[in-house]
Amino acid sequence: MPLPLAGAYGLVAFAIAAVLGLRPEPGRPMVETLVEYAAARRTLVVLDTCDAQPAASADVISRLLAGGVGVRVLATSRESFGLPGEVVWRIPPLSVDPPADGAESDAVALLLDRTAAARGGRQPDPAESADLRRVVQRLDGLPLAIELAAARLRVLSVGQLAERLDDVLGTLDAGRDDPEPPPVERGWTGNQQDTVDLVAAAAGATPPTPASRAVQRSATERHLTMQATVTWSYRTLGPRAARLLRWLAVFAGPVDLATVEWLLGDDPLDPLSVLVDKSMVLAEPHAAGSTYRMLDPIRAYAARRLAEAGEEQAARDRHVAWSTHALERAHLGPDGRPVTLSLYALDPLAGELRAALRWCTTGGSARAGLRLAGGLDQWWRERGLAREGRLWLFRLYGRIAETGEAIPEDELAAAYHMHSLHAGADGEFAEELRFSQRAEAAARQAGDAGLLARVLAGRAAPLVDMGQFVEAERVCREVIEWAHGQDVLGDALFAVFGLAELLWRRGALDEAAELLGAVRPVEAARPVERGRRSVDMLLGMVALARGDLVAAHEHLLVALRSRMSHGFHGRACDTLNAVAVRCAAGGESLTAARLFGAAQATRASLRATPGIYGPYWAERQAQLRGELGDAAFDDAYGEGAELGLEEAAALALGVEHPDLAADSIRFTTGAPTPSPRRPPADPHRHPTPHTEHA
Repeated sequence: MPLPLAGAYGLVAFAIAAVLGLRPEPGRPMVETLVEYAAARRTLVVLDTCDAQPAASADVISRLLAGGVGVRVLATSRESFGLPGEVVWRIPPLSVDPPADGAESDAVALLLDRTAAARGGRQPDPAESADLRRVVQRLDGLPLAIELAAARLRVLSVGQLAERLDDVLGTLDAGRDDPEPPPVERGWTGNQQDTVDLVAAAAGATPPTPASRAVQRSATERHLTMQATVTWSYRTLGPRAARLLRWLAVFAGPVDLATVEWLLGDDPLDPLSVLVDKSMVLAEPHAAGSTYRMLDPIRAYAARRLAEAGEEQAARDRHVAWSTHALERAHLGPDGRPVTLSLYALDPLAGELRAALRWCTTGGSARAGLRLAGGLDQWWRERGLAREGRLWLFRLYGRIAETGEAIPEDELAAAYHMHSLHAGADGEFAEELRFSQRAEAAARQAGDAGLLARVLAGRAAPLVDMGQFVEAERVCREVIEWAHGQDVLGDALFAVFGLAELLWRRGALDEAAELLGAVRPVEAARPVERGRRSVDMLLGMVALARGDLVAAHEHLLVALRSRMSHGFHGRACDTLNAVAVRCAAGGESLTAARLFGAAQATRASLRATPGIYGPYWAERQAQLRGELGDAAFDDAYGEGAELGLEEAAALALGVEHPDLAADSIRFTTGAPTPSPRRPPADPHRHPTPHTEHA
């Protein structure tokens, strides 16, 4: 039967006394005997797993310390005792990042050791190294989780285990019963049976029989599964702290105090402090304020409890609302006014937005999911994730079909238009055209001139991707003329830029420059557009075709600096290639080859298609190879491929201005003449007449 609280204090004292060989004295509390013994000695008392009896352990520790100046206590527990003079060391999970010397991280080293033990001494294959790192990253370096994962490797390969860790608890606990410890508030804990055995042995009594012990839980049972381990701590929480733990499970990563308060609609400080004290939530201090996160196994447990409590719908809908709010805030400055869009502001939100989208596709609102997807449109494409964007959209369409949720035509048109752009970026040109047509039909139904302009502006993209340049130019001109008439030219900038590219391609440079000069103020007035500096990029391309290296240098570096500053990595690759052409024309051939290599490596990592500039870059690289020779070109190109995007951008931005060259023509009279070091003019400037069909 459960012992009274006073009995719990006695059990802790008896357990310590038994280890020291002390026997009870009639009529005297065991703790007094213990204190008297320790007071006369320099004593270090090591107590493990004090969270099994935190109040009783705290009382005994307090009395030991008060009874003798030579007594020190080292205690392990999931929460601090709050005693005077207490020094708390929080033991973090094992490190998952490899050290600088190239050795394995502590977490991987433990997994390697336990995996070898689980497989009869056979070490994991070196080919499994990447999957081993995935596993420990997913388990947040928790030693118990790693131990349990190693046990699964008797049955699974490391790759199979890594793929199954979306269900952390189900995978780690597979094949084991899930012991549920009795409620600690009743005064009984799972390791009291061991303590009773110690006390009985110290008193010369007969320990309990196996039959009587079978109805109770041993200390080791709560470490047999992750579920049991976390349940042990969860049972000690009050209602507010337990609810906060459950609701925090909806977040994919760290959150700040304001976000927790927004989620709950209440001051979370008290319950949050309880969770941090019990090590169920990690507090990570930063200069701007602490953030709070749960380790993945604890989050998985809390998510189960959230569903069991019937709170999942409310909590996850609240998380979707927060994600939408955070996405909107990323477009605004401190004063609440729109600012130039920086995709770097979306990088830390990506995990939360994916979690919110997952709920929208499985149990939430597809309409809310489409709104989130729209906010991630440029981020997906500029990070090489157009395919991911398409997959989320397909899932949201499926959710709409499943629930019958009504979606306004304007929102459908925006989603289809985004889908078309993503399909084009992913090289799926038939899908690009299909969704472009769907977007136009829905936009015409919506009756919004600005929306229709944005959708119509994308009509030329599938034609360009399929090589139908004449028809694409005709479509761009029609859209621009219509947008002028509707006074929504700003919404048709995509068509303006598309037309400028087509004019550049066929050598109509004066018309392209005039068109771009006219829309520069339009681009500057649109926060979602101006960070890309498309006007400067295109004017730089026009200047290259004209042989004006000074204008090309100035426009391209302005575009590159802005694109890098605002996180437009995919577009920055085009600018790096353009600066490489400028370098080649200016006699800096090795720098040009390095920039070509860097741009290609980044583009490959982003899985981005080269677009309309592809043939131009290829031709310029072939010409540069001919000038340098295969060996020198390949060496420089390889050096560039080793550079990260930021390093490559720094190299490009460090290219010397042509005005500083000895033969600069910047301040001479008359029109600029081609540099003698410049490669021959672009053959696309005067294409052979031909007929193209839509």
